[in-house]
Amino acid sequence: MKKAFLIIIVPLMIGFSLQAQTISSDEEQIREIVKNFSVMWTTQNGVQIGRENSSANFMCILNQKSYNKEQYLELISNVLKNNQVQKHFHDVYKILIKDSLAYEFGLITMVMKNGNEQKSETLNIFIKENGKWNLLSNVPVSMMKEMFE
Repeated sequence: MKKAFLIIIVPLMIGFSLQAQTISSDEEQIREIVKNFSVMWTTQNGVQIGRENSSANFMCILNQKSYNKEQYLELISNVLKNNQVQKHFHDVYKILIKDSLAYEFGLITMVMKNGNEQKSETLNIFIKENGKWNLLSNVPVSMMKEMFE
């Protein structure tokens, strides 16, 4: 009986261990992208960072306007030209991964060149394309809350 138990339990434990490592690796990749996007707003190669870490189908919603990938990269370029963002922080609250989609909920804090501090909760959606995680969409949580109130 003990042998049968071990024959069943040991492979299950190994399977769960391998699955946990994959999820951990995926989450680590997503956290790295979040970190890169935070750096993007304050460095001269920010547009390149945005280009490399976002999906070809990227869409962002800001101030009730949607931006495709090229429009978003143009927005980043304009922000960088004017050195508008002095500091950018992104605190990750939670990451949920389901197959090739992942959802990241967090808080963005930006300190602008005029000293004003802006905070906003955000929902980022990531997609795994060709074995690599990319940002697919970004939606401000405040806008979502307004829609459901």
